[in-house]
Amino acid sequence: MSLDFTGYDAQDKDSIQAILTAYAPRLQSLTLSLPIEHFPTDSLEFPELQQITLAVLFERPGGVGQYIEAHPPCGSFKTAPQLREIHLRRPAAPGLFLLPLERLAKFTGEGLTVNQCLDFLRSVPSLVECSLTVERGAAGPPLGEERVIMQHLRSLRLGADEDAERSEVVKILELLEVPASERLDLDCIPDLHAMAAFFSRVSASLQNLSLTSDAIAYLEPSALEWFLQLPNLTHVEFVSPKNEFISSFLSKLHETDFLPRLHTLRFLHCSFPVDTELIDALMARSTISALEVFELLSTDSIDECLDPQLEKLVEKGMQIHIRSHTE
Repeated sequence: MSLDFTGYDAQDKDSIQAILTAYAPRLQSLTLSLPIEHFPTDSLEFPELQQITLAVLFERPGGVGQYIEAHPPCGSFKTAPQLREIHLRRPAAPGLFLLPLERLAKFTGEGLTVNQCLDFLRSVPSLVECSLTVERGAAGPPLGEERVIMQHLRSLRLGADEDAERSEVVKILELLEVPASERLDLDCIPDLHAMAAFFSRVSASLQNLSLTSDAIAYLEPSALEWFLQLPNLTHVEFVSPKNEFISSFLSKLHETDFLPRLHTLRFLHCSFPVDTELIDALMARSTISALEVFELLSTDSIDECLDPQLEKLVEKGMQIHIRSHTE
């Protein structure tokens, strides 16, 4: 059973409390998007609850941070022994709620400070899937050097708001270890050395990698050395890559020991032309590994009719998508 309270800014607190009390024993999924004053305060029991999504409609001066410092966390959801997924929509933060974390497998946090991210990760070693979006936060205590080792984490997405302090976001990568990772989506990393060090600690079992925006803007051809540590990659996606990097990457596709299991390759929002270099690389890769999907989304006007040689690859089973995305 699912229950969704979204935007009930006119609903009185007692009514919300009464409804939750009535349905709590049967709920498996709960979504609440309410003014902070309307969240229930009585402790309830949710014996079947597996997934919870919380958002706060927050207009108080000083923001969520000052509210957390001045008020105890909401304890209404602390008795939920089956809880596996928590999704906090901005500006909700972990400090607003007491939530059972012992068996948590999936977490989404939006608009969190770096300190909030690191503190939460340290408290939930059981996580399997995690998505974090970092925002600029008020000055907090020093981050320290304590490692955050996530032994069970298989999937990580790390992004940042436009106003986030990038040097602090890098700190997450410097302290984080994900030895069992299979999927990484990095969308905010400006420091090439920090990224290189992080990849040196990533599991060789990594299968799916996406590097986007700020992260890819700083990649140089020398970064290709990282991929030698990731022989099991099957899906690779770059967003806004430089042409020099694409050219170097394509040249490596001719080598049999470079990403031997590559299945899907995407270059998105770039200006690389469909030329002999690209065609030759795809032709070569078709004889080396099981590359089945190639996508090029160009920011330039581009002829979307496939070259005859690429048509032959399509006939052999490769999916090739080449198109323009001009504004």
